[in-house]
Amino acid sequence: MQEAYSISEVKGGLAYLLPELTLTAGILLIIIAGIIWHNKSRLWEISITLFVITVLMAGVLIVYDWPQNSIRLFFGFIQQTDFAAYFKLLVLTGCALTAGMSRKKSVEHPAEYFTLVLSVALGSTLFITSNHAVMFLLSLELISLPSYMLTALGRGKGGAEAGLKYFLFGSTVTAVMIFGWSLLYSATGTFDFTSSAFIDQLTQNAEPTAYLASALIIAGLLFKVSAVPFHLWAPDTYQAASAAIAAFFSTVPKLAGLAVLAKILLAFHLFGQSPVPFAAIVGVLSMASITLGNVGALRQKHAKRLMAYSSIAQAGFLLLALVPFDQSGLHALQFYSAVYLVMNFATFYVIGQFEHHQNVQTVEDFSGQAGASWALALVITTGLIALIGLPPTGGFMAKLFLFSSLWSSTSVSPTLRLVFLILGLLNTVVALFYYLKIPYYLFVKNRQNTPNRLPWELQGVLSVLLALALLVAFVLPGLLMGWINKTTFVL
Repeated sequence: MQEAYSISEVKGGLAYLLPELTLTAGILLIIIAGIIWHNKSRLWEISITLFVITVLMAGVLIVYDWPQNSIRLFFGFIQQTDFAAYFKLLVLTGCALTAGMSRKKSVEHPAEYFTLVLSVALGSTLFITSNHAVMFLLSLELISLPSYMLTALGRGKGGAEAGLKYFLFGSTVTAVMIFGWSLLYSATGTFDFTSSAFIDQLTQNAEPTAYLASALIIAGLLFKVSAVPFHLWAPDTYQAASAAIAAFFSTVPKLAGLAVLAKILLAFHLFGQSPVPFAAIVGVLSMASITLGNVGALRQKHAKRLMAYSSIAQAGFLLLALVPFDQSGLHALQFYSAVYLVMNFATFYVIGQFEHHQNVQTVEDFSGQAGASWALALVITTGLIALIGLPPTGGFMAKLFLFSSLWSSTSVSPTLRLVFLILGLLNTVVALFYYLKIPYYLFVKNRQNTPNRLPWELQGVLSVLLALALLVAFVLPGLLMGWINKTTFVL
């Protein structure tokens, strides 16, 4: 009877995993296509078509079967919530935008390329819904291993070196997290970090090993979101990867990690009963990421490396949304995540276009390039202004919601709230000096020779749509925030 019950439970759970099963089917079909077709041009067309269809179908299935209530599946290993569904949609949106940025000429192995991207997406969707240490670690590795290969795939010696560094850092962090989970199991007797037994054991038996374990697990998640002090892998990885993959790394795994970090932190916070001041600790880590990311970006000359440090700083702002430990902070996180996805892809899209067609690598190489494409110059300027957090872009509204939720928080003292707010605003001023470098060289600095003008078909409708989305998010933030306010966070 127990075996029959287990089988029926698994069968019933599969119905709620149709998006993940769709991604799995897409991965298998692209692998089969790579075995059958050897012509690169034909294989590219088939692979990207299968990739787009898979991502669209998975997205439609998430929206169609939108969770109305929290549903625990597979004996508590997975939990479907509308909060998780929202972040899974962001992951799939990032995948679709990655396909839009990818170029046939720069992808040597299309089947492997799209298989790996879909594998990261599959790992991310499972990671977001994970409720158990085993699912947590398995899905994390499903994100990590394809990411290491994507860094090195077809990028020569520099890509291989960056991929190896990423692998060594990531493997070490995974080992640390496994050790952390083993310590946590010895303190609580369960791997289900959202169960009442887990919360009760941590509340009643506050052992030093549990605090050490929580620190090790949180450290691993900070690595995944490229937050200080676990950010050292990001600059080399972003510089070596293509613009499409750099944009993908800066958003998809990061947002998946943040969604899980929110659950982990709230579990460790014990609904305010923990003696550890997690809110203050997260706030300090957030400020450190913002400050060191900005300071590091000021010294960068390579465009993608500058954006890597920007990603570190933006990870700090996203972490700041977790400081309140309440629903308003999580709603601010959801809004900021969506806007961050759009503004990062808009910026990387233009960097990729200029890199591919005009051989632009450094910030100074952008000199006078507005003459090559005024449309792309305006798009990247809009994206960078949004990253700063200035009107009239969605980045301004994202930071407004973020700081508003922080100011109304009761998780930290008024003094700390004021310090975080002042440091956040000061860092916004610092960000002006490096985010506006590229627009300065684009529009103000001249070059000796006139740049070749890009044909209209190469300038990309996608980039213009992304820029318009940032403007709409400023004018009509309620379109997104109204939907977000209907989502509930369930631990």
